[in-house]
Amino acid sequence: MIYYLISPNYINVVTFVSILFAFALTCFAIYMGKNILPRDGGRAYAINGSKSVG
Repeated sequence: MIYYLISPNYINVVTFVSILFAFALTCFAIYMGKNILPRDGGRAYAINGSKSVG
């Protein structure tokens, strides 16, 4: 089906651009949602956290 829309000569270029677009969109979504994502509380809240201090 995609060969009807895009010439087979440009399929590699379209694939590469699609991967770059997906990567950029993922980075943007992580950047915009970094305040919404859960954060690790660290060793202070872990069970026996004082024993694991290096």
